[in-house]
Amino acid sequence: GILAIRQSLDKKMVSLRVSGSIFPLIYATSIGGGMLLCLLIAMTTHKSGVLRNGCRVWEFWPSVSACIGDYFPEKNIWRAAIAVGSGPRFVSAILNYQLLVQGLSLRTAKSMFALDVLRIVWAGGWTYISSSEHLLVHEVAFVLYVLFSFIWCGLHAKYFKDAQLQSAASKQLSPETRSRRELSYKIKAGCFLTQVLMFLVMLPFFYDHSYNCTPGAYSKYALCEWVLSACNIIFDLSCYLDFKGFSFTLNQDVKVQ
Repeated sequence: GILAIRQSLDKKMVSLRVSGSIFPLIYATSIGGGMLLCLLIAMTTHKSGVLRNGCRVWEFWPSVSACIGDYFPEKNIWRAAIAVGSGPRFVSAILNYQLLVQGLSLRTAKSMFALDVLRIVWAGGWTYISSSEHLLVHEVAFVLYVLFSFIWCGLHAKYFKDAQLQSAASKQLSPETRSRRELSYKIKAGCFLTQVLMFLVMLPFFYDHSYNCTPGAYSKYALCEWVLSACNIIFDLSCYLDFKGFSFTLNQDVKVQ
């Protein structure tokens, strides 16, 4: 935030300006840090529990759900991380809408905003209703979150390119801003393609675990799941580059004594 003061004869105005780029940074730090902390605690204090599975065969790596939702204090740490990150994430959704509406139709921009909000809601659903509390609701929320994430990330990467790099308005961007937007697009496209690749790679591992109970198969599936999660966070973090030109300003008049 930047504190600015303008003073007249009888009063002064105090302004607090907050850069829009701070919001994806807070979100990514909260969510990414929370996931890594849960993984560290789970593997040091509950290793046998988070590696246990229905097949009862040897595994070496836990799933995301096992690390963040099955034990204390991991469950509480993850829920706190989501609580801290949800506010900045909603602000990022609003700023993404402002970005897209500059070069796309209002209807398309609103549809993307709705998809983004639903993605956030479903993330909260599988976070605050764990598999041990209500398995069906947890799994439905998780599947919907993954589905909406795939759809939103793919469409957002495409529409971001259309609105910020190929539209008439994009021709007015400064070289510095355009360079940031190009880097942001490369990160978004790379993350989305990696998510698609990981999804295709993890399917045979899941099949091998579910139908053959092959030792280590679920761990390989879980590693793909962790890469998917990391790509999701990095995708959202790339908005740090996009929001450099946005800021929120709070003003208050203070009477001079």
